[in-house]
Amino acid sequence: MCLHRSRSKMIDLASLY
Repeated sequence: MCLHRSRSKMIDLASLY
């Protein structure tokens, strides 16, 4: 049940790029 966290991490990475 860590889907939200995974999405947040992906967004963080996208923000960095």
